[in-house]
Amino acid sequence: MFRTQSHRALIACVAFLFLPASAGAASFNCLQKQTFIEDAICQNKRLSRLDEQLAQAYQGAMDIAFAPDELKDEQRNWVSTVRNACQQVNCLLAAYQERLKALKGYADKQRSRPDSKVCNFPGLALPEKFKVFVGGGYSGRPTGFQIDQSGHEATQMDVTVHSPDEPVVLMLGAYEPTIWNLKWTADTHIVAVLVSGYHRQAIAGLAGGIPALNASYDNQSACGFFYVSENDLDKVNPVSRRLFGRPADLVFLAKNGAVSIGNGVPVGMKLLTSETTPPASFYDKTAPLAGPAGLKDALSKGLLRKASTADAEAWANAVAVSAAKPDRPAVAGEGRANKPRPPSVSDAYVVLKAFTYPSGLWGGNSCTFFVPKGVPRPKGNPGHSNVYDFNKVNCQGPLCSP
Repeated sequence: MFRTQSHRALIACVAFLFLPASAGAASFNCLQKQTFIEDAICQNKRLSRLDEQLAQAYQGAMDIAFAPDELKDEQRNWVSTVRNACQQVNCLLAAYQERLKALKGYADKQRSRPDSKVCNFPGLALPEKFKVFVGGGYSGRPTGFQIDQSGHEATQMDVTVHSPDEPVVLMLGAYEPTIWNLKWTADTHIVAVLVSGYHRQAIAGLAGGIPALNASYDNQSACGFFYVSENDLDKVNPVSRRLFGRPADLVFLAKNGAVSIGNGVPVGMKLLTSETTPPASFYDKTAPLAGPAGLKDALSKGLLRKASTADAEAWANAVAVSAAKPDRPAVAGEGRANKPRPPSVSDAYVVLKAFTYPSGLWGGNSCTFFVPKGVPRPKGNPGHSNVYDFNKVNCQGPLCSP
């Protein structure tokens, strides 16, 4: 179901008005004065991720809703009566998980309606006997580039398959945008490959003639989506039954961006792959480098430099001067403005020229920026980073004092 641009704008407006913290890492950048809920989202990495997932799940559900006004009212009610009633992080975590599950269930029902898209696997011909093997994780190893416009750095998952006994269907899933780099042994027969996840997924190294299906949230697949983690496998068997007529046989969890599927590749056995679509071929050159890779690129171009303790001391002095009383004698007992403690310079940068924050500066990728006098404030979204602006002696970010 397609929506007009004005309808999408209305959805975004409603989401902003009624979900001030439900924009999560997706759009809430922690730069405004925070309520308890907003502060909790900024400080808790798990809650921040759930917040991002919820915002995207709500938008996705609205995009395919047959009765969007009813869903909008339901979401408003959840915000006011459930989420806003929480005063502890554990309460918020439970509330977000329950609501996320409800929104995903709602979207699945919309897609299963008779007038929705049909889920099928083009070109698939299943043999009489085969195994359904599942592999993946939340993300692979960082690549330093993007393969979509989500703002998330792409990851790469190296997959090796050894299944000499029976043909195998592969179900591969990751939350982050991921390139699945496939290799297999000569006595392995791969029947089909299904990749799924929240963001864009891509398959590298797959031999021609093997049918493949990309069913992700990103492309609004009629088959739904899943990603693989030890505690989040509920969607795997429903998708497997729908496409392959049976549940999955075994799940193989990835470690450090690699997953070995099947019996384990014997030492010294040669692995096959196709050179037609190497991982680098999916690099989206229209998207800037994300996260730490983007910061490294800015350093190399002279847009940033590493901050020192002298920069932090300069900030503390600037704040003390800004907070000082007007030029008049001190009054006994009045006290003087205290010099604040200098900020940490661990993973901190000084902005030297016009600069745009790389995407993905959330959670563990957040850092600190000092903006000297005369240097324009960077464009874009600093995520969970702290920004100390000497031009206005203004600090914005989750660690700034109120």
